[in-house]
Amino acid sequence: MTKKLIVVIACAILGLGSIGQTSLAKFREVNELVVAEFNSGDFKAIYAAAGQTYKDLNSEGELTGTLNYMKNTFGQVKSSQLIEDLGDIKYFKWNCEKGAIRFELWIDGSSIIQYKLNNLVMQPDAITKRPVTDNLLKNGIDSLVNKYAAIYMSDPKAVGLSLGVYYHGRKYIYNYGEMEKGSGRPVTDQTIFTVGSITKTFTGVLLCRAVSEKKASFGDDIRKYLDGNYPNLEYQGHPITLLDLARHTSGVRKFRFNVVPASADNWSPEEWMRYFDTYTWDSLFRDLHALRVDTLPGVQYHYSLIGTTLLNIAIEKIYHGSIDQIVRDYYGHEFHMKDTKLASDAGDIPRYATGYGDKGQLMPRTPEYTPSLSSIHSTTRDMMSYLEANVLETNPVIKLSHKKTWGDMKAFAVGIPWDMETYYGKYEMIWHSGFDYGSISLCAFYPEMKMGMFLWANDDSRQSYLYDMERSIRQSLIFQDSFRKRRALKGGSKLGQ
Repeated sequence: MTKKLIVVIACAILGLGSIGQTSLAKFREVNELVVAEFNSGDFKAIYAAAGQTYKDLNSEGELTGTLNYMKNTFGQVKSSQLIEDLGDIKYFKWNCEKGAIRFELWIDGSSIIQYKLNNLVMQPDAITKRPVTDNLLKNGIDSLVNKYAAIYMSDPKAVGLSLGVYYHGRKYIYNYGEMEKGSGRPVTDQTIFTVGSITKTFTGVLLCRAVSEKKASFGDDIRKYLDGNYPNLEYQGHPITLLDLARHTSGVRKFRFNVVPASADNWSPEEWMRYFDTYTWDSLFRDLHALRVDTLPGVQYHYSLIGTTLLNIAIEKIYHGSIDQIVRDYYGHEFHMKDTKLASDAGDIPRYATGYGDKGQLMPRTPEYTPSLSSIHSTTRDMMSYLEANVLETNPVIKLSHKKTWGDMKAFAVGIPWDMETYYGKYEMIWHSGFDYGSISLCAFYPEMKMGMFLWANDDSRQSYLYDMERSIRQSLIFQDSFRKRRALKGGSKLGQ
Protein backbone atom coordinates (compact mmCIF):
# COMPACT_ATOMS: atom_id res chain seq x y z
CA MET A 1 0.00 0.00 0.00
CA THR A 2 2.81 2.37 0.89
CA LYS A 3 4.74 1.73 -2.30
CA LYS A 4 1.59 2.16 -4.34
CA LEU A 5 0.87 5.58 -2.84
CA ILE A 6 4.44 6.74 -3.42
CA VAL A 7 4.36 5.60 -7.03
CA VAL A 8 0.94 7.15 -7.73
CA ILE A 9 1.85 10.50 -6.15
CA ALA A 10 5.19 10.51 -7.93
CA CYS A 11 3.38 9.95 -11.22
CA ALA A 12 0.90 12.67 -10.36
CA ILE A 13 3.57 15.32 -9.91
CA LEU A 14 6.48 14.00 -11.97
CA GLY A 15 7.54 16.24 -14.81
CA LEU A 16 5.64 19.26 -13.58
CA GLY A 17 6.96 22.64 -14.57
CA SER A 18 8.55 25.36 -12.50
CA ILE A 19 6.99 27.17 -9.56
CA GLY A 20 3.38 28.18 -10.14
CA GLN A 21 2.82 25.63 -12.91
CA THR A 22 1.49 22.72 -10.86
CA SER A 23 -2.00 22.11 -12.18
CA LEU A 24 -5.08 22.13 -10.00
CA ALA A 25 -5.84 18.60 -11.16
CA LYS A 26 -2.55 17.39 -9.66
CA PHE A 27 -3.35 19.01 -6.32
CA ARG A 28 -6.72 17.27 -6.35
CA GLU A 29 -5.08 13.92 -7.11
CA VAL A 30 -2.63 14.27 -4.24
CA ASN A 31 -5.37 15.40 -1.86
CA GLU A 32 -7.53 12.39 -2.75
CA LEU A 33 -4.63 10.01 -2.26
CA VAL A 34 -3.74 11.54 1.13
CA VAL A 35 -7.40 11.28 2.18
CA ALA A 36 -7.42 7.60 1.19
CA GLU A 37 -4.30 6.84 3.22
CA PHE A 38 -5.59 8.92 6.14
CA ASN A 39 -8.75 6.84 6.20
CA SER A 40 -6.82 3.57 5.94
CA GLY A 41 -4.43 4.66 8.70
CA ASP A 42 -1.30 4.32 6.58
CA PHE A 43 0.27 7.54 7.86
CA LYS A 44 3.83 6.49 7.04
CA ALA A 45 2.90 6.38 3.36
CA ILE A 46 1.80 10.00 3.51
CA TYR A 47 5.16 10.99 5.02
CA ALA A 48 7.12 8.91 2.51
CA ALA A 49 5.48 10.72 -0.41
CA ALA A 50 6.63 14.16 0.79
CA GLY A 51 9.61 15.90 -0.75
CA GLN A 52 13.01 16.14 0.87
CA THR A 53 12.48 19.76 1.98
CA TYR A 54 9.53 18.64 4.07
CA LYS A 55 11.43 15.67 5.48
CA ASP A 56 14.40 17.84 6.41
CA LEU A 57 12.11 19.97 8.59
CA ASN A 58 9.57 17.43 9.86
CA SER A 59 10.19 13.98 11.28
CA GLU A 60 8.00 11.02 10.44
CA GLY A 61 6.93 10.89 14.08
CA GLU A 62 5.74 14.50 14.02
CA LEU A 63 3.50 13.95 11.01
CA THR A 64 2.18 10.53 12.03
CA GLY A 65 1.48 11.85 15.54
CA THR A 66 -0.54 14.74 14.10
CA LEU A 67 -2.42 12.46 11.73
CA ASN A 68 -3.18 9.99 14.49
CA TYR A 69 -4.52 12.78 16.72
CA MET A 70 -6.67 14.15 13.91
CA LYS A 71 -7.99 10.70 13.06
CA ASN A 72 -8.91 9.98 16.68
CA THR A 73 -10.52 13.41 17.06
CA PHE A 74 -12.42 13.73 13.78
CA GLY A 75 -12.78 10.18 12.48
CA GLN A 76 -12.97 9.14 8.83
CA VAL A 77 -13.01 11.70 6.02
CA LYS A 78 -16.39 11.45 4.27
CA SER A 79 -15.76 14.05 1.55
CA SER A 80 -13.39 16.90 0.66
CA GLN A 81 -13.38 20.01 -1.48
CA LEU A 82 -10.99 22.78 -2.48
CA ILE A 83 -11.76 25.92 -0.46
CA GLU A 84 -8.85 28.23 -1.34
CA ASP A 85 -6.30 28.49 -4.14
CA LEU A 86 -3.01 30.33 -3.59
CA GLY A 87 -1.08 28.99 -6.55
CA ASP A 88 1.52 26.61 -5.14
CA ILE A 89 -0.49 26.37 -1.89
CA LYS A 90 -4.03 25.06 -1.84
CA TYR A 91 -6.45 24.43 1.01
CA PHE A 92 -8.96 21.61 1.14
CA LYS A 93 -11.77 21.10 3.61
CA TRP A 94 -12.12 17.52 4.82
CA ASN A 95 -15.63 16.79 6.04
CA CYS A 96 -15.21 14.11 8.68
CA GLU A 97 -17.47 12.02 10.90
CA LYS A 98 -16.95 14.28 13.92
CA GLY A 99 -16.09 17.67 12.44
CA ALA A 100 -13.99 19.26 9.73
CA ILE A 101 -10.27 19.47 9.01
CA ARG A 102 -8.44 22.08 6.96
CA PHE A 103 -5.71 20.47 4.85
CA GLU A 104 -2.97 22.71 3.51
CA LEU A 105 -1.01 21.29 0.58
CA TRP A 106 2.05 23.03 -0.85
CA ILE A 107 3.55 21.64 -4.04
CA ASP A 108 6.56 23.41 -5.51
CA GLY A 109 7.40 22.14 -8.98
CA SER A 110 7.69 18.37 -8.59
CA SER A 111 7.94 18.23 -4.79
CA ILE A 112 5.44 18.22 -1.94
CA ILE A 113 6.82 20.97 0.29
CA GLN A 114 4.25 20.90 3.06
CA TYR A 115 1.35 19.05 4.59
CA LYS A 116 -0.48 20.99 7.27
CA LEU A 117 -3.65 19.90 9.06
CA ASN A 118 -5.68 21.97 11.49
CA ASN A 119 -9.29 22.69 12.37
CA LEU A 120 -9.29 26.43 11.54
CA VAL A 121 -12.30 25.87 9.30
CA MET A 122 -16.02 26.23 9.89
CA GLN A 123 -17.24 23.34 12.06
CA PRO A 124 -20.72 21.81 12.16
CA ASP A 125 -21.41 23.49 15.53
CA ALA A 126 -20.18 26.90 14.32
CA ILE A 127 -21.88 30.03 15.59
CA THR A 128 -23.06 31.74 12.41
CA LYS A 129 -23.98 35.09 13.99
CA ARG A 130 -21.39 37.74 13.05
CA PRO A 131 -19.49 38.81 16.16
CA VAL A 132 -19.24 42.42 17.26
CA THR A 133 -16.30 43.92 15.37
CA ASP A 134 -14.77 47.20 14.27
CA ASN A 135 -13.69 45.66 10.95
CA LEU A 136 -15.41 47.86 8.33
CA LEU A 137 -14.62 45.51 5.41
CA LYS A 138 -13.48 48.39 3.20
CA ASN A 139 -10.53 46.75 1.47
CA GLY A 140 -8.89 43.44 0.63
CA ILE A 141 -6.94 43.15 3.86
CA ASP A 142 -10.09 43.81 5.89
CA SER A 143 -11.87 40.98 4.06
CA LEU A 144 -8.93 38.61 4.32
CA VAL A 145 -8.56 39.12 8.07
CA ASN A 146 -12.30 38.86 8.57
CA LYS A 147 -12.44 35.49 6.82
CA TYR A 148 -10.16 33.87 9.36
CA ALA A 149 -11.30 35.91 12.36
CA ALA A 150 -14.87 34.85 11.64
CA ILE A 151 -13.81 31.20 11.72
CA TYR A 152 -12.01 31.73 15.02
CA MET A 153 -14.99 33.53 16.54
CA SER A 154 -17.46 30.90 15.26
CA ASP A 155 -16.19 28.46 17.89
CA PRO A 156 -18.41 28.41 21.00
CA LYS A 157 -15.26 28.86 23.12
CA ALA A 158 -14.47 32.25 21.58
CA VAL A 159 -14.88 35.42 23.63
CA GLY A 160 -12.62 38.14 22.24
CA LEU A 161 -9.93 38.49 19.58
CA SER A 162 -7.63 41.36 18.65
CA LEU A 163 -5.12 41.30 15.82
CA GLY A 164 -2.92 43.69 13.94
CA VAL A 165 -1.25 43.46 10.54
CA TYR A 166 1.77 45.50 9.47
CA TYR A 167 1.92 45.47 5.69
CA HIS A 168 3.45 47.77 3.06
CA GLY A 169 4.25 50.43 5.68
CA ARG A 170 0.75 50.55 7.16
CA LYS A 171 -0.75 49.25 10.40
CA TYR A 172 -4.19 47.62 10.40
CA ILE A 173 -5.91 46.73 13.69
CA TYR A 174 -9.05 44.61 14.04
CA ASN A 175 -11.06 43.68 17.12
CA TYR A 176 -13.78 41.09 17.63
CA GLY A 177 -16.01 39.99 20.47
CA GLU A 178 -16.10 40.98 24.11
CA MET A 179 -13.68 41.79 26.91
CA GLU A 180 -15.91 39.75 29.22
CA LYS A 181 -18.68 37.28 28.38
CA GLY A 182 -22.08 38.88 28.27
CA SER A 183 -20.77 42.29 29.27
CA GLY A 184 -21.47 44.01 25.98
CA ARG A 185 -18.05 45.69 26.28
CA PRO A 186 -16.27 45.18 22.96
CA VAL A 187 -12.58 44.42 22.61
CA THR A 188 -10.71 47.50 21.33
CA ASP A 189 -7.13 48.39 20.51
CA GLN A 190 -6.91 49.79 24.06
CA THR A 191 -8.07 46.62 25.84
CA ILE A 192 -5.36 45.57 28.30
CA PHE A 193 -4.10 41.98 28.49
CA THR A 194 -0.94 40.07 29.39
CA VAL A 195 1.35 38.79 26.64
CA GLY A 196 2.82 35.82 28.51
CA SER A 197 6.19 34.66 27.22
CA ILE A 198 6.41 37.43 24.62
CA THR A 199 7.61 39.27 27.75
CA LYS A 200 10.93 37.48 27.28
CA THR A 201 11.53 39.48 24.10
CA PHE A 202 11.03 42.76 25.99
CA THR A 203 13.64 41.62 28.50
CA GLY A 204 15.92 40.55 25.64
CA VAL A 205 15.68 43.98 24.01
CA LEU A 206 16.56 45.63 27.34
CA LEU A 207 19.62 43.38 27.56
CA CYS A 208 20.60 44.38 24.01
CA ARG A 209 20.20 48.02 25.02
CA ALA A 210 22.59 47.53 27.96
CA VAL A 211 25.13 45.80 25.69
CA SER A 212 24.79 48.52 23.02
CA GLU A 213 25.40 51.18 25.66
CA LYS A 214 28.44 49.20 26.89
CA LYS A 215 26.93 48.88 30.35
CA ALA A 216 27.02 45.08 30.12
CA SER A 217 28.43 42.29 27.98
CA PHE A 218 26.67 39.19 26.70
CA GLY A 219 29.52 37.19 28.21
CA ASP A 220 29.06 38.55 31.74
CA ASP A 221 28.72 35.95 34.48
CA ILE A 222 25.22 36.38 35.95
CA ARG A 223 26.76 36.24 39.44
CA LYS A 224 28.24 39.67 38.77
CA TYR A 225 24.73 41.02 39.26
CA LEU A 226 23.66 38.85 42.22
CA ASP A 227 24.26 39.61 45.88
CA GLY A 228 25.83 36.73 47.74
CA ASN A 229 27.79 33.65 46.77
CA TYR A 230 26.43 31.20 44.19
CA PRO A 231 29.08 28.56 43.43
CA ASN A 232 26.29 26.35 42.08
CA LEU A 233 25.63 28.65 39.10
CA GLU A 234 28.35 27.12 36.96
CA TYR A 235 29.21 23.77 35.45
CA GLN A 236 32.78 22.46 35.67
CA GLY A 237 34.09 26.00 35.93
CA HIS A 238 31.87 27.40 33.16
CA PRO A 239 29.55 30.13 34.47
CA ILE A 240 26.07 31.00 33.25
CA THR A 241 26.31 34.16 31.16
CA LEU A 242 23.71 36.79 30.34
CA LEU A 243 23.56 35.43 26.80
CA ASP A 244 22.98 31.90 28.08
CA LEU A 245 19.98 33.13 30.04
CA ALA A 246 18.61 35.12 27.12
CA ARG A 247 18.73 32.23 24.63
CA HIS A 248 17.75 29.37 27.00
CA THR A 249 21.17 27.71 27.09
CA SER A 250 21.88 28.20 30.81
CA GLY A 251 22.55 24.51 31.43
CA VAL A 252 19.49 24.33 33.69
CA ARG A 253 17.31 21.61 32.22
CA LYS A 254 14.15 22.62 34.05
CA PHE A 255 11.23 24.66 32.78
CA ARG A 256 10.59 26.13 36.24
CA PHE A 257 13.43 26.67 38.69
CA ASN A 258 11.13 27.17 41.69
CA VAL A 259 11.03 24.49 44.37
CA VAL A 260 7.33 23.66 44.54
CA PRO A 261 5.44 21.05 46.59
CA ALA A 262 4.99 17.58 45.09
CA SER A 263 1.27 18.28 44.84
CA ALA A 264 1.89 21.12 42.34
CA ASP A 265 1.34 18.76 39.39
CA ASN A 266 -2.32 18.66 40.35
CA TRP A 267 -2.77 22.34 41.20
CA SER A 268 -5.60 24.30 39.68
CA PRO A 269 -4.90 27.61 37.91
CA GLU A 270 -6.15 29.41 41.03
CA GLU A 271 -3.66 27.51 43.21
CA TRP A 272 -0.80 28.35 40.84
CA MET A 273 -1.71 32.03 40.88
CA ARG A 274 -1.86 32.06 44.69
CA TYR A 275 1.56 30.43 44.76
CA PHE A 276 3.10 33.05 42.48
CA ASP A 277 1.36 35.86 44.33
CA THR A 278 2.93 34.81 47.64
CA TYR A 279 6.38 33.91 46.28
CA THR A 280 8.86 36.32 47.87
CA TRP A 281 12.38 37.45 47.10
CA ASP A 282 13.56 35.29 50.01
CA SER A 283 11.86 32.33 48.31
CA LEU A 284 13.61 33.12 45.04
CA PHE A 285 17.12 33.36 46.48
CA ARG A 286 16.54 30.20 48.53
CA ASP A 287 15.56 28.31 45.38
CA LEU A 288 18.39 29.91 43.43
CA HIS A 289 20.93 28.54 45.92
CA ALA A 290 19.40 25.09 45.46
CA LEU A 291 19.48 25.25 41.66
CA ARG A 292 21.60 22.68 39.86
CA VAL A 293 23.30 23.36 36.53
CA ASP A 294 23.46 19.91 34.99
CA THR A 295 25.06 20.52 31.60
CA LEU A 296 27.57 22.88 30.02
CA PRO A 297 26.08 26.39 29.63
CA GLY A 298 25.87 27.70 26.08
CA VAL A 299 25.42 24.35 24.35
CA GLN A 300 21.98 22.82 24.80
CA TYR A 301 18.66 24.64 24.41
CA HIS A 302 16.18 24.10 27.26
CA TYR A 303 13.28 26.52 27.45
CA SER A 304 13.18 27.84 31.01
CA LEU A 305 11.63 30.65 33.04
CA ILE A 306 14.87 31.32 34.91
CA GLY A 307 16.32 33.45 32.13
CA THR A 308 13.82 36.30 32.35
CA THR A 309 13.88 36.27 36.17
CA LEU A 310 17.66 36.58 36.46
CA LEU A 311 17.99 39.01 33.55
CA ASN A 312 15.43 41.28 35.19
CA ILE A 313 17.60 41.33 38.31
CA ALA A 314 20.68 42.16 36.22
CA ILE A 315 18.85 44.93 34.31
CA GLU A 316 17.69 46.48 37.59
CA LYS A 317 21.30 46.56 38.79
CA ILE A 318 22.54 48.03 35.51
CA TYR A 319 19.93 50.82 35.36
CA HIS A 320 19.47 51.36 39.11
CA GLY A 321 15.70 51.04 39.21
CA SER A 322 12.75 48.67 39.24
CA ILE A 323 12.24 46.57 36.14
CA ASP A 324 8.67 47.90 35.87
CA GLN A 325 9.86 51.50 35.73
CA ILE A 326 12.66 50.60 33.30
CA VAL A 327 10.11 48.96 30.97
CA ARG A 328 7.79 51.96 31.21
CA ASP A 329 10.55 54.49 30.58
CA TYR A 330 12.28 52.71 27.70
CA TYR A 331 9.28 51.44 25.75
CA GLY A 332 7.20 54.50 26.51
CA HIS A 333 9.94 56.86 25.26
CA GLU A 334 11.40 54.85 22.38
CA PHE A 335 8.22 53.36 20.93
CA HIS A 336 5.41 55.46 22.48
CA MET A 337 4.01 52.40 24.27
CA LYS A 338 2.28 54.13 27.16
CA ASP A 339 0.18 51.14 28.21
CA THR A 340 3.08 48.68 28.36
CA LYS A 341 4.21 47.84 31.90
CA LEU A 342 4.70 45.03 34.40
CA ALA A 343 2.52 46.44 37.19
CA SER A 344 -0.91 47.99 36.76
CA ASP A 345 -2.04 51.49 37.58
CA ALA A 346 -5.41 51.98 39.24
CA GLY A 347 -6.91 53.46 36.08
CA ASP A 348 -5.99 50.36 34.06
CA ILE A 349 -8.39 47.95 35.77
CA PRO A 350 -11.57 48.84 33.80
CA ARG A 351 -9.70 48.12 30.55
CA TYR A 352 -8.54 44.63 31.54
CA ALA A 353 -9.87 41.70 29.55
CA THR A 354 -11.33 38.76 31.44
CA GLY A 355 -9.81 35.40 30.52
CA TYR A 356 -11.43 31.99 30.02
CA GLY A 357 -10.23 28.38 29.90
CA ASP A 358 -10.84 25.36 27.70
CA LYS A 359 -14.34 24.74 29.04
CA GLY A 360 -15.32 28.38 29.06
CA GLN A 361 -14.57 28.70 32.76
CA LEU A 362 -13.34 31.96 34.28
CA MET A 363 -9.55 32.04 34.67
CA PRO A 364 -7.70 33.83 37.48
CA ARG A 365 -5.91 37.02 36.53
CA THR A 366 -2.13 36.75 36.30
CA PRO A 367 -0.59 38.40 39.40
CA GLU A 368 1.28 41.65 39.10
CA TYR A 369 5.06 41.33 38.75
CA THR A 370 6.41 38.84 41.30
CA PRO A 371 9.95 37.53 41.91
CA SER A 372 9.29 34.39 39.88
CA LEU A 373 6.69 35.54 37.36
CA SER A 374 6.71 38.52 35.02
CA SER A 375 4.20 39.15 32.26
CA ILE A 376 4.01 42.37 30.32
CA HIS A 377 0.63 44.13 30.29
CA SER A 378 -0.07 45.84 26.99
CA THR A 379 -2.63 46.66 24.31
CA THR A 380 -2.84 45.84 20.61
CA ARG A 381 -2.20 49.50 19.83
CA ASP A 382 1.08 49.36 21.78
CA MET A 383 2.01 45.95 20.42
CA MET A 384 1.65 47.24 16.88
CA SER A 385 4.25 49.91 17.66
CA TYR A 386 6.53 47.13 18.92
CA LEU A 387 5.78 45.04 15.85
CA GLU A 388 6.54 47.92 13.49
CA ALA A 389 9.91 48.51 15.15
CA ASN A 390 10.78 44.82 14.80
CA VAL A 391 9.72 44.69 11.15
CA LEU A 392 11.68 47.80 10.15
CA GLU A 393 14.81 47.06 12.24
CA THR A 394 15.92 50.70 12.08
CA ASN A 395 16.53 50.75 15.84
CA PRO A 396 19.98 49.16 16.40
CA VAL A 397 18.91 47.66 19.73
CA ILE A 398 15.96 45.93 18.10
CA LYS A 399 18.20 44.79 15.25
CA LEU A 400 20.66 43.29 17.74
CA SER A 401 17.87 41.27 19.35
CA HIS A 402 17.33 39.57 15.97
CA LYS A 403 20.90 38.28 15.80
CA LYS A 404 21.01 34.49 15.67
CA THR A 405 22.75 33.20 18.79
CA TRP A 406 21.97 29.49 18.73
CA GLY A 407 20.69 26.83 16.35
CA ASP A 408 20.23 26.45 12.61
CA MET A 409 18.07 28.86 10.61
CA LYS A 410 17.06 26.00 8.32
CA ALA A 411 15.14 24.36 11.17
CA PHE A 412 15.05 26.35 14.42
CA ALA A 413 17.27 29.08 15.81
CA VAL A 414 17.16 31.56 18.67
CA GLY A 415 17.88 35.27 18.76
CA ILE A 416 17.69 37.31 21.98
CA PRO A 417 15.42 35.48 22.61
CA TRP A 418 13.22 35.47 19.51
CA ASP A 419 12.51 32.15 17.79
CA MET A 420 13.80 32.21 14.22
CA GLU A 421 13.93 30.16 11.05
CA THR A 422 14.11 30.44 7.29
CA TYR A 423 10.56 29.38 6.46
CA TYR A 424 10.92 26.35 4.19
CA GLY A 425 13.97 28.02 2.66
CA LYS A 426 11.88 30.94 1.35
CA TYR A 427 12.18 33.84 3.80
CA GLU A 428 13.24 34.66 7.36
CA MET A 429 10.58 34.35 10.03
CA ILE A 430 11.01 35.71 13.57
CA TRP A 431 8.38 35.09 16.23
CA HIS A 432 7.42 34.45 19.84
CA SER A 433 4.17 33.30 21.39
CA GLY A 434 2.74 33.88 24.84
CA PHE A 435 0.43 32.09 27.26
CA ASP A 436 -1.11 33.11 30.55
CA TYR A 437 -4.24 31.63 32.05
CA GLY A 438 -7.05 33.21 30.04
CA SER A 439 -4.74 34.91 27.53
CA ILE A 440 -2.91 33.70 24.40
CA SER A 441 -0.82 35.75 21.98
CA LEU A 442 1.53 35.58 19.01
CA CYS A 443 3.93 38.13 17.53
CA ALA A 444 5.49 37.16 14.16
CA PHE A 445 7.30 39.23 11.55
CA TYR A 446 9.32 39.09 8.33
CA PRO A 447 11.78 42.00 8.04
CA GLU A 448 12.83 41.31 4.44
CA MET A 449 9.16 41.42 3.35
CA LYS A 450 8.28 44.37 5.65
CA MET A 451 5.39 42.37 7.05
CA GLY A 452 4.26 41.21 10.49
CA MET A 453 1.30 40.29 12.67
CA PHE A 454 0.24 40.38 16.31
CA LEU A 455 -2.69 38.30 17.57
CA TRP A 456 -4.32 37.97 21.01
CA ALA A 457 -7.40 36.20 22.38
CA ASN A 458 -8.93 35.70 25.82
CA ASP A 459 -9.75 32.00 25.54
CA ASP A 460 -6.56 30.17 26.41
CA SER A 461 -6.97 26.70 24.88
CA ARG A 462 -6.51 27.49 21.17
CA GLN A 463 -3.04 28.94 20.77
CA SER A 464 -2.42 26.79 17.71
CA TYR A 465 -5.31 28.62 16.01
CA LEU A 466 -3.35 31.88 16.26
CA TYR A 467 -0.45 30.25 14.41
CA ASP A 468 -2.82 28.86 11.78
CA MET A 469 -4.52 32.24 11.34
CA GLU A 470 -1.23 34.11 11.09
CA ARG A 471 0.16 31.66 8.53
CA SER A 472 -3.02 31.76 6.44
CA ILE A 473 -3.15 35.56 6.32
CA ARG A 474 0.57 35.79 5.61
CA GLN A 475 0.50 33.29 2.75
CA SER A 476 -2.48 35.05 1.21
CA LEU A 477 -0.68 38.41 1.35
CA ILE A 478 2.46 36.90 -0.18
CA PHE A 479 0.37 35.40 -2.96
CA GLN A 480 -1.30 38.78 -3.59
CA ASP A 481 2.11 40.47 -3.77
CA SER A 482 3.30 37.86 -6.24
CA PHE A 483 0.15 38.36 -8.32
CA ARG A 484 0.69 42.14 -8.39
CA LYS A 485 4.26 41.68 -9.54
CA ARG A 486 3.23 39.34 -12.34
CA ARG A 487 0.56 41.82 -13.44
CA ALA A 488 3.08 44.66 -13.38
CA LEU A 489 5.54 42.67 -15.49
CA LYS A 490 2.78 42.02 -18.03
CA GLY A 491 1.88 45.70 -18.09
CA GLY A 492 -1.35 45.30 -16.14
CA SER A 493 -2.61 47.84 -13.64
CA LYS A 494 -1.79 47.54 -9.95
CA LEU A 495 -4.38 45.92 -7.74
CA GLY A 496 -5.72 48.02 -4.90
CA GLN A 497 -5.69 46.76 -1.35
